[in-house]
Amino acid sequence: MNKLQVITIILLVILIGAFSNWLLTDLDTQPRVISREVRHDPDYYLENFTATSMGENGVAKHRLVADYLEHYPDDDSVVIQQLTLDLFRQDLPPWTAQANQGVVYEQGERVELSGEVELHRPATDHDEALTLLTEKLTVYPQREYAETDAAVTITSDSSETRAIGMQLDVAQGLLELLSDTRGTYVINPR
Repeated sequence: MNKLQVITIILLVILIGAFSNWLLTDLDTQPRVISREVRHDPDYYLENFTATSMGENGVAKHRLVADYLEHYPDDDSVVIQQLTLDLFRQDLPPWTAQANQGVVYEQGERVELSGEVELHRPATDHDEALTLLTEKLTVYPQREYAETDAAVTITSDSSETRAIGMQLDVAQGLLELLSDTRGTYVINPR
């Protein structure tokens, strides 16, 4: 082998080594992107269940009873079918919401009820029973608050009131109708 052939082989080995080093360095510094399709599939479900949330003093704050529940891990939402949600009040009967469907967000901080939503307050010594009907209602159980921007019909033994939008402070027992309020009241003679 002559000197030219030896130098050519050495240069070829050096070029292959340099190229291999560059290739390995380039591969190591580039982030690896693994595409993974995010799907909205449930990771667990419950059937015919009751869940009660307790306050710090051990007294029930609210109770959820439903036929079916599915949890979705991609957005941490919970979809509930045929539900009843009781919002307990100190020394008073609870407000009870019933709906065809509910979606729980923010780890239970917000519950969106839909499909023939009924919210009921039983009668007390001082107040008539009230029933509110609407197509959607947002409930904030921890804040003891509910609201809707949809049409709402409120009935009692002596009245029927219709409005668009409503806000309810359950703890204070304050109900505010937002717009287009119309009512019919029956005054019983004494």
